[in-house]
Amino acid sequence: MINTFCFRCRIPGTPLFSSGRYGIAQCPICGQAFTSPRADDAELQKFYGNRRETFQSLGSMLWASPRLDLVQHWAGGNRLLDVGCDRGDFLAAAIWRGFRAIGIDVSERNVTECLKKGLPAISGTIESQRFLPGNFDAVTFWDVLEHVPDPATALTEANRILAPEGVLATSCPDFDSWGRKTFGGNWSHLHPNQHLWHFTGETLGKLFVECGFRPAYFTKDPLSLSNFGRVDHMVLISIKTKEASWLN
Repeated sequence: MINTFCFRCRIPGTPLFSSGRYGIAQCPICGQAFTSPRADDAELQKFYGNRRETFQSLGSMLWASPRLDLVQHWAGGNRLLDVGCDRGDFLAAAIWRGFRAIGIDVSERNVTECLKKGLPAISGTIESQRFLPGNFDAVTFWDVLEHVPDPATALTEANRILAPEGVLATSCPDFDSWGRKTFGGNWSHLHPNQHLWHFTGETLGKLFVECGFRPAYFTKDPLSLSNFGRVDHMVLISIKTKEASWLN
């Protein structure tokens, strides 16, 4: 277990509540919530190496088509990178729809399963691959951003590899939801063993703007097709408007 700090303000957070051996804290400056103490990197690597999510896989197939509709509506081309591609359900749907798509995942097990299905996938993180600038028209982070060690760094890299006015798409649990406020440490979507960051619509939108994106579509509605049945979750589509300045 390790104690951590806000990725934006680089300070420890104010404790909010605990969930088992994990703590949930909130930055007193920007309001970003995060898990601290959290699992160390070795424990996280072991978790992702062994994870199999049948429910998530079924959900990915259900939401793939309406989410691709959103991406196609906003994107100016068909080159797509699916970050955290899992076992390739969204990736397969994107290719079937005509996208020149590739997936990336930190789990070699997931990448192997994608390759067995004939899907183009590579192992690693978005930062480790060093894709060419402007190489993609869309980058997707479906239920991924809450897992990455530094979301600002990941989105800065997404900005770099996106073409001008490229699309950034994400979904994640809503920390400002009724469920989280009611159940606290027992909230079913908290997952502090793997979720390092806990976003609200406000903190997620702020991060996107800081990394050079303009929010274009946002929903928390569990009846919307792109978020269907997902109580306490949100979907955000943003457009690249400028080069990211986070690391400059």
